[in-house]
Amino acid sequence: MIPTLLCVVLLIFVLFEITPGDPALTILPSDSWTEENIARVHKELGLDDPILVRYVRYLGNAVQGDLGTSYLTKTSVTNEIAQKFPYTMKITFISVIMAIVAGIPFGVIAAKHQYTLTDNISVFISLLFVSMPNFWFALLLARFFGVQLGWLPTTGVETWTGYILPSATVAITSLAAITRQTRSSMLEQIRQDYVVTARAKGQIEGKVIYGHALKNALIPIITVVGTNIANHLGGTLVAETIFSIPGLAKYMITGLNGRDYPVVLGSVLFISAVFCIVMMVVDIIYAVVDPRIRIQMMKKNNSGRKTKARKEAAAA
Repeated sequence: MIPTLLCVVLLIFVLFEITPGDPALTILPSDSWTEENIARVHKELGLDDPILVRYVRYLGNAVQGDLGTSYLTKTSVTNEIAQKFPYTMKITFISVIMAIVAGIPFGVIAAKHQYTLTDNISVFISLLFVSMPNFWFALLLARFFGVQLGWLPTTGVETWTGYILPSATVAITSLAAITRQTRSSMLEQIRQDYVVTARAKGQIEGKVIYGHALKNALIPIITVVGTNIANHLGGTLVAETIFSIPGLAKYMITGLNGRDYPVVLGSVLFISAVFCIVMMVVDIIYAVVDPRIRIQMMKKNNSGRKTKARKEAAAA
């Protein structure tokens, strides 16, 4: 995780360095764009230092929890992220739960009824959701449920109902991906010998499908779910913009448009750290779900301990 985060920050620094534009021009009024004023702002912000100096300085502050101060608002980026991230996190997890609750059953049903009308409808809906632009789907939801029916709010998240429409907007892509992955994994498992044996022994179909086949098909499904959680943390911009939610993605894009480097750096670094943590949790879930992976990890740990013991014995 640490090398990944170091590379992410370095990449952002390099991109800022080669991208046209100057934060000083955003900070200063247009009638104050003189060389003296621009140089003064660069010195105040430390932008006249070499890129490696700024990189090391930023990392030193970030380790202490200081992600910088916004050029435009003069507020702490760390505090702003702490205030805005809960909105993005709630939308992300609600959308993924929606996608799991609907996507896994759809995928199982499609695999169980392969090449039938049910399977074709499931595949068609998945492709439709994958191909549908999020902003268009969000506008449809807002118009139908918010304007015409008046069931749900179209702006803000003052109540829990405000999260339904933005979460549904984000969920459509995950729903399609989980459905397709579940169908593909289940098709591989239901053809295995253990499924035939379970049916031959008289196991009820629900036990065979959900107790045996689905359990062994979970590894790729978990991967898709974990990847979607991580991607949605930085990909809720459309939902946050259309439904006026002050989330982290909207905050990051606002900083990018304003050349507010600390805002962009802090947001990207934070999202990258959460991404790494989510993928680490996914790896741990692998071992919980699949005993084979757990046994391999135990064997590897035992082998490492034995090797260390032999080296210590040889040194003694």
